[in-house]
Amino acid sequence: MATESKGRAVLTYAASFLFPFFGIAYGLLETCKVEPEKKRRGKICVALGITGIVLACVGAVAWLALGLKAGFGFLLPE
Repeated sequence: MATESKGRAVLTYAASFLFPFFGIAYGLLETCKVEPEKKRRGKICVALGITGIVLACVGAVAWLALGLKAGFGFLLPE
């Protein structure tokens, strides 16, 4: 793998995690390619996109749970 290709791969992986829908869309497009390296990169992008969505959902639930406990703690049983 060339240095330019490795840098692009790292940038693509970071974008896939930070912008999950981009990662999933780009990954699906890359998995349709013939080259095995692009297929591998596409699978990683899809996995990072799904991981980003799952972590965002877990974080949102945790944030809401902590916010509800702090703001409405008197309503929740101990």
